[in-house]
Amino acid sequence: MVGAGVALTVAILALSVLTSFHIGRELTARPTEPEVRIAMTAQRWWWDVRYQDSVPSRSFATANEIHIPVGRPVELTLRSVGPRASLPGA
Repeated sequence: MVGAGVALTVAILALSVLTSFHIGRELTARPTEPEVRIAMTAQRWWWDVRYQDSVPSRSFATANEIHIPVGRPVELTLRSVGPRASLPGA
């Protein structure tokens, strides 16, 4: 009885590891070139959002909201300026 429980546990863990590996590979696979590049900078109380394009006239900036097209590869770059928040005592 104990052997069957151990075998079932090992089978479930093996299936979980294989599924996780397969899904992880699909999630980390990057397309060759993203169609949309968005650079977001966290300011003190707002987000500076810049849509970058190889053609300068098609680049623009917005504040506090992003629009991501469905079904197109997007490269999102995040950065922060200003004071860094930390936990008390850290």
